Amino acid sequence: MYSRWSNLTSLTLTNLRCASPATSTAFLAAHPCLEVLHFDIIIHNGGFANPGCIPDGSLPRLREIKASKEVINAVLECPSDTRRPLEVIKGFKLSGHSVNSGSPNASSSSRGVPDALFLSNIKSHAASVRKVELAGWHDMEDIRKITPCIPNVQHLDIGKRLGAVAQRNANAQERAGNSGSTSSGPSMNIIEWTELLTTLPELATMHGVKFFYEVASAPIGSTSSHTVLSALTSDSTPGQGSNLNTGIGQSSSSPSMHVKATPPAQMSMMERSRMRKNDEIASVLAWKCKKLRRVDHWEENGNKIIVLLRDNGLGDEAGGKDKVRWEVRRVKP
Repeated sequence: MYSRWSNLTSLTLTNLRCASPATSTAFLAAHPCLEVLHFDIIIHNGGFANPGCIPDGSLPRLREIKASKEVINAVLECPSDTRRPLEVIKGFKLSGHSVNSGSPNASSSSRGVPDALFLSNIKSHAASVRKVELAGWHDMEDIRKITPCIPNVQHLDIGKRLGAVAQRNANAQERAGNSGSTSSGPSMNIIEWTELLTTLPELATMHGVKFFYEVASAPIGSTSSHTVLSALTSDSTPGQGSNLNTGIGQSSSSPSMHVKATPPAQMSMMERSRMRKNDEIASVLAWKCKKLRRVDHWEENGNKIIVLLRDNGLGDEAGGKDKVRWEVRRVKP
């Protein structure tokens, strides 16, 4: 914290503990070239919740920040001669109806900065914010509070659910796992979620909520859905910024890799029912969220995602409207 690098543009510090915020705030003020800041810090005496703790004009070039709510709020509140080009905000969580006292950093942050103040400061940067990743959420009220503050967001990751409800779901999933299942099933509030996501017209990527039912296989060549495994870098959006020769950004009729699929006639009634439900869910998501393309797979930590594909104007039965299909794609770590 006493070091100085005049050309420092990216900094990641984890598990940092300081007696007071004075040294760390002076460090931030002394590095105006910082564009990416990941700052995991615990202050033992006082903290970043005090107004004006960061000197005016600090971090004028900041594009990305990952930190607790307390630290992010202090940066957002810090006056700057020019508006910061802030595009990415990560690592925070809102207070919810209960505070996670197991984490001293999260606890002090939640108590130190009211949600209303924090969200108001995020809203003041709404024009530039494109990507938001929460550390976790308690209930949908948390998401309802933040969505009006990030109307131009393209990538939203709400993290894992926290609190008693999350624990009950985890216990239920563990019991299901003991009986041979690997998934707890999709969210029971799909319509509620889609109505909420319609308030984000630019949203292309949504993580943290499972919408699809687990299926062991899917029929290749189905007119509405089929399973495809394609390589995808974890930091790229399907169809954008990827130079992999794996079907990304290409026609979905000729993907690079196919999963060996079970013919429809050999699928069980339950599998076929789940396939139909997945088709319906994909249609609802595509209808409500015009730009949504990437959502969670039904497996935890499976390095797979669901991609929604639209065949513009090819739906004869729908009078020329978009036809929607869904694919499974593998994400490279």
